[in-house]
Amino acid sequence: MRTFDETVNKLRWTGAALDDVIVGTFDRVQAAIVEVPLREFLLSDIPHHRARYLRRGADCLWNRGAARPPQARQPR
Repeated sequence: MRTFDETVNKLRWTGAALDDVIVGTFDRVQAAIVEVPLREFLLSDIPHHRARYLRRGADCLWNRGAARPPQARQPR
């Protein structure tokens, strides 16, 4: 299984549009999964170990281990 960083690097090297990719991160304050655009995530100070999944539309590109990504709350 690839790591989060390996998957992101592969996306960069293949020239994929990073704006279409969403990162599901665990927000420990809200105690829930919150979705953030990948480009915003990479520029933020959110630790990479909080990433739970990467998706583009309905396609899951990477998942930390669950069969499918959990339902995420949209940021306010």
